[in-house]
Amino acid sequence: MAIKSFEGDTFMAYTDIAGFRKMMRSGKALEALDAFYSGGYKTLKKQVSKKIRIDGFFISDCGVLFTRNSGASKVDELQALLGVVKEINQLMARSGFMLMTSIAYGFFKYEDRIDLEMIKQNAVEGGAYVKTYVDNEADLPKIHPGQCRIIREDLPEEVADAIASGKGTGELSLIKKYKSRNHYYYWWMAKEADGITSVENMYNNLEDVMYWGLMEKIRLNLS
Repeated sequence: MAIKSFEGDTFMAYTDIAGFRKMMRSGKALEALDAFYSGGYKTLKKQVSKKIRIDGFFISDCGVLFTRNSGASKVDELQALLGVVKEINQLMARSGFMLMTSIAYGFFKYEDRIDLEMIKQNAVEGGAYVKTYVDNEADLPKIHPGQCRIIREDLPEEVADAIASGKGTGELSLIKKYKSRNHYYYWWMAKEADGITSVENMYNNLEDVMYWGLMEKIRLNLS
């Protein structure tokens, strides 16, 4: 799926497969990658919005998603990205795998280019990319399997106000503060805002739930 070059301020998500190194040792890595790539490209391909498009690409166990806005509000732009993140997470969860996702707003540049004959290279750079990558890899606060969090720094004012007011609709209604002053957490696995507390409690008891136990709880919550 060809991606046109992009440069500008945008919402960007960096996501990767939780526990992938262990899967390489256990023989489940290829199955996880197949679910990741097929689910990701299937979700991106079926978009119908003319004002907002989510583009993305997948390399090894990681994926990069970013928004292209043709006049929609920043709130709607984030809603669109969250919808894509949610669907990819749901498809992965139903296949028995989990992702870890960080989202930021800021400068991002993607350049599709060919440097040498028959060798294609894609250049990726920008503050948003660096922020999401570093955040996803950070130990404090550590992001856990299944979680998606939004970096609060540099969020557009209308988005920050919509989230802080607690009156956001759609996917924004599933965003809350959680154990970090620098992030909001997007609880995609909750069916509605009233279900966020039970999901938070599930993560509060992580010491009693290993990867596959947590995976099963999320799958049950989606059913």
